[in-house]
Amino acid sequence: MSKLTVEVKDNGIFIDGKRYGLLSGEVHYWRIPREAWSKVLDKVVDLGLKFVSTYVPWNYHEIRQEAYDFNGRISPQRDLEGFLELCERKSLYVLIRPGPYIYSEMPWAGVPEYVAKYHRMHPKFLEYAERWIRAISRIIVKHQYDNGCIVLLQVDNEIDPWEWSYGWQLGLYGGNGVFQEYLRERYGDIDSLNRAWNTNFKDFDEVKAFQRLPQRYSLIDVRRYVDFCKFREWYCLKLASILAEMYRRNGVKIPIYFNAYPWGYPQNFYQFKEICDLIGIDIYPRNMVPEEDLVRFSVIVRYLKATAGIAWSAEFECGVWHDWHYGAGVLEAGHYRYMALLGLAFGLIGWNWYMLVNRDNWYFSPINEWGRVRPELYPVFKEIVNLYNRLDPTDLTRLSDVSIVVTREHIWGIRSRWFDDLLRDIHRHGLDFNVYEPKVDRDRGGLMIYLGLDYLNDEYRHRMLRCMEEGSVLAVFGMYPSVNEHGVKSRIDEDLHVDLLSIRGGGRFKITINGHELTLKTEELYVFGGTVGEIVASELYDARSEEDRVYAELVNGRKYVVGYFKRKGKGGVLLLGVKPSSNFITKLLGAFGFSTYIRPRIEGIITSVYKGDDRYVFFLVNTRNNDVVVPLDVDVEGLGLNGSELGRDLRSGREFRVERRVYVPVSKKDGAVIEVRL
Repeated sequence: MSKLTVEVKDNGIFIDGKRYGLLSGEVHYWRIPREAWSKVLDKVVDLGLKFVSTYVPWNYHEIRQEAYDFNGRISPQRDLEGFLELCERKSLYVLIRPGPYIYSEMPWAGVPEYVAKYHRMHPKFLEYAERWIRAISRIIVKHQYDNGCIVLLQVDNEIDPWEWSYGWQLGLYGGNGVFQEYLRERYGDIDSLNRAWNTNFKDFDEVKAFQRLPQRYSLIDVRRYVDFCKFREWYCLKLASILAEMYRRNGVKIPIYFNAYPWGYPQNFYQFKEICDLIGIDIYPRNMVPEEDLVRFSVIVRYLKATAGIAWSAEFECGVWHDWHYGAGVLEAGHYRYMALLGLAFGLIGWNWYMLVNRDNWYFSPINEWGRVRPELYPVFKEIVNLYNRLDPTDLTRLSDVSIVVTREHIWGIRSRWFDDLLRDIHRHGLDFNVYEPKVDRDRGGLMIYLGLDYLNDEYRHRMLRCMEEGSVLAVFGMYPSVNEHGVKSRIDEDLHVDLLSIRGGGRFKITINGHELTLKTEELYVFGGTVGEIVASELYDARSEEDRVYAELVNGRKYVVGYFKRKGKGGVLLLGVKPSSNFITKLLGAFGFSTYIRPRIEGIITSVYKGDDRYVFFLVNTRNNDVVVPLDVDVEGLGLNGSELGRDLRSGREFRVERRVYVPVSKKDGAVIEVRL
């Protein structure tokens, strides 16, 4: 008889070969009266959820050093075994999160006071942590699948060196800490570090960290900041590996996952993926997701998908903790619906609502500690679960011919000043995109957008050249980076480097790219020397008065070399010394024969299109504060449709004939999910 299994793959969790969507809710048994556990879990089941998640607090279960209560001998709310057995009786699967750290507004973030004195890779911390892991693993092993209900285990919580607290122990201000250990491992000897940093340290003990990106840019200072960024990631990865191995040694066989901050740092997703089965990000936007939060939410979901293969949220805002409620505001019922629709449109295949059930230091959850529901919130969660199950996002793949290149340097804040402006503009105008991380080489687009500084890692150059050779067009706005991270002029792609002659004011210009005549507006123009495949911009000046006619005669038709297009294999590289916009990128897609698939004709509408086995799904999410009827352009030919198919909004039930122009009503801060069966 074959052994029953749990696997994370193909956008879902497979239990005995059956795929489930990863949709769950956080329930902290130790914060709920023991007599209310059953009623609380009944409300979870009534929502339609099959999974619950819970932390296990070390400093609550440890009565004294190496003495633990896991079955309620001291207090009934410590009966972890009883809670797991109750989940098993109610056919609920459990995501268990035993730390060592859990945070969760607990004293010392969930570890005992005597442990909190040490940073997480300190030998004393690891000694104490292994004692805890040994103890809690006995309970986990007893209840892990296929003996019981536990199907996933999270190791630690938002792993972070916490340099603001442990900086001296870590060696960030000099000394002999793990920062120096990292530098020795990276450089080998102090002379190599001095050459890289242009310093004259006599010993690693003298070295201090650059913890912030310098205001005045120089490649040497940036290199020191990058080494600090890499140290933090090295620390997180090494600790994650050590703790995961402790659980494995103690008999844990189910899949392991880690959670991460919603900005992709210092938890490096693609490094973490080498030692775990799943990575989830923690997402807590302000009420009704203002633009800044929306853009960050969108990009990090796509970056997680590009680097880890599955985009999932380990903590998806469901209420807020005390203190953040001042910033987040009162979370309305519509906020939860809006946030879920955005997450699905951006590519989330599931999430864990944190906290689904209320507790101390928490506000705005749909279920309280006694199993009673908030009547204005609970029905919305039921609606979301119903939509999720009908939609089944585990079956969907995004269709987009645009990829924005996002490297670790971008994540660390080292990027073009145009980068953030472009992201805002793209979201305002509903242009969908993937993220491409060269290190991982997944989710390539036909048109790839690069906005960085004037250096680029040699490994990234090789990857992006390969993309071009295999058919992608790399559009670089500003300057093509000529040097690598060591400040050495790259010979890998030296034929793509050009000299900048000047930077002049912007205006309106006409250019020809790949045989297509395009117009654009830009705030500034980079003017280059003549190049092979040069692109020339002709200035356009519209005279609005007799006086203007004189000026128009002076400037109209003036020509400037603003870039080039060079073929590379089946694709090529396009350099343009102009600030990019969503409108201009849309024109570039057409110029190179790529598609937008769907595109709204009004601002403030997020759109995306996904392909399933036998269907398309169109998402339209209205970020505006008014109801609208969205004129939606559909590339019928690009999608392989004939214009006679019917689309059905899974939320309203409305049906639409899917033609080149479709009109879709969408309420304010709400969305439509249109399924087109093939």
